[in-house]
Amino acid sequence: TFLSLDRLDDPKVGDMSSLTQGRAGRRLATLCVQHNDKFLQRQDYWRDTAPAAIDRTVNFLLKGVVIADTLEEAKQTSYVDAKKMSLLPRVVTLEGEVIAPNGNMSVKSLAAGR
Repeated sequence: TFLSLDRLDDPKVGDMSSLTQGRAGRRLATLCVQHNDKFLQRQDYWRDTAPAAIDRTVNFLLKGVVIADTLEEAKQTSYVDAKKMSLLPRVVTLEGEVIAPNGNMSVKSLAAGR
């Protein structure tokens, strides 16, 4: 996918940090991504502008995403806590289950014979 950096608007998703404060089983997806400093050190052309561009892109893609350790934690986040705060996060578990902002849940199925 091609992302035009000059068209990345800041998503208007509200303050998702309130969903993770004081909760060990939750984290903001934007805080789970780091710059590759080795790449930036080797690329003179990108050294000055890349960190801001990377931050902007990560923010655009992941600002409304909360990562939860378990499906139970994800359901609590999405269906109870976010609802109380009038927030619409996308919640993803470490196992890959996803609760979309509209409340739809996607879970992976087990292969036959497992």
